[in-house]
Amino acid sequence: MQYYTTQQLQGHTTFKPHVRIGNWNEDIELMNEKQKELERAKDAGLLPHQVMEKKLQHHMEPVTIKFNEEKQIRFGDIVMIKSLNTNGYLSMDLDTQLHHVHDRFACSTSPLVNSPVSRNCYIVERVENDVNIDMIIPDEESHLLHYGQKFRLRCVPQFSAPLFLRSEKASPTCFASGTSSAEKCQEVSVDKLYTYDSVWKFQYIHKGFRLENEGQVVTLDDPLIVTHCATNQCLNSTKKTTVLNDFGQEFQVFCKTMLTIHKTEDVCNHFVLTQGGK
Repeated sequence: MQYYTTQQLQGHTTFKPHVRIGNWNEDIELMNEKQKELERAKDAGLLPHQVMEKKLQHHMEPVTIKFNEEKQIRFGDIVMIKSLNTNGYLSMDLDTQLHHVHDRFACSTSPLVNSPVSRNCYIVERVENDVNIDMIIPDEESHLLHYGQKFRLRCVPQFSAPLFLRSEKASPTCFASGTSSAEKCQEVSVDKLYTYDSVWKFQYIHKGFRLENEGQVVTLDDPLIVTHCATNQCLNSTKKTTVLNDFGQEFQVFCKTMLTIHKTEDVCNHFVLTQGGK
């Protein structure tokens, strides 16, 4: 008895077992088993389109923001960080795990969604014992965020574990994936570690007036510089390097201070705080 037809041996998919040629009974059993396996995966929600739908629902869940009419940033406020260079919002992707030692996930700037959703919203958290700046802040402004004051950016509660925006000094094994090993730009990601690597500060955008504006209240829609306190490098996003993920084409984000010929931060280091739709 011939177990396989010539078409099967040649790799053709046009053979149907109902012609009763070859090992047709085994082919029918295999088809039935594949159908049962497909139904089990469907019931468990493991089909590719079901997995993608769950991911989009998780990452794109709308976030309610209490808008601040005074445009002053208070600790505990939810903000979005927009790059003035790419017009994209700082976003995360929990399916892009960067390292297996810790749960560390990739960040990028996404120009596709300008409304507040769970992947592009952050809660401003106070860093205690910030002695240098606390001395010049009045008590009545202690609940507000000021230029030069240290803070953390925590992801919204829609994600099960608290995740913090972080960076660290570039090394041969840890640097931004979109940059070459020769440049070794600092990787920007989110993870659960509550360390000094997750501490940031805002600086006034004009370098010549930065010192006199230190201690002034940070307001929405004003361009500023986002500086990583541990390495003193500025947050950076450029159109030169793109990232293709499940949300579409986005732009790489990393930490590197880029200076113009006038020794001021380039536009790729310019960001603005918004509360969506701007």
